[in-house]
Amino acid sequence: MTVVSRGIHSGRAMVLCLVGVGGSLLIVGIESSTFLRHVFQIAPLAIVLAFAVRQQPWTAPAALGLFGCWAFFMGLIWLYLAGIQTTFTGNFTPFEIALTLIIGVSCVAGIIACKGVELTMGRWRRLLISTAFVGLQVGIMWLSLFGHRITHALRLD
Repeated sequence: MTVVSRGIHSGRAMVLCLVGVGGSLLIVGIESSTFLRHVFQIAPLAIVLAFAVRQQPWTAPAALGLFGCWAFFMGLIWLYLAGIQTTFTGNFTPFEIALTLIIGVSCVAGIIACKGVELTMGRWRRLLISTAFVGLQVGIMWLSLFGHRITHALRLD
């Protein structure tokens, strides 16, 4: 279960895309005064990035799931801005909209890079890893957006 040397350039591209998504999300947090929320939201990206730098074999399927998840979130924001859906609502500055484009492009490039990282790992194992990280990301996103309602309802705040 090692990264095949042929995929080294793809592995580096994957790392750069992880940095692009995470860094852009932190900048969104600064711009929108929700920095701590965004730090929490990028925790799965940071975990995968830390292990990708160490060239762990499971990082490509994990990153693939996260890139897909963040691309989906950006798509929801773009659909909201186009007036088509209301899942992600809010006021987005032109700067934040530009950052969603950078995040979206980084996600697409990251998906392509992940596909180029050749692993000696079975398909089902890759699918399990990818699905687990999608679940982790969705759970963290949900907690970051709605967790305060739970603590308030339980009087834990």
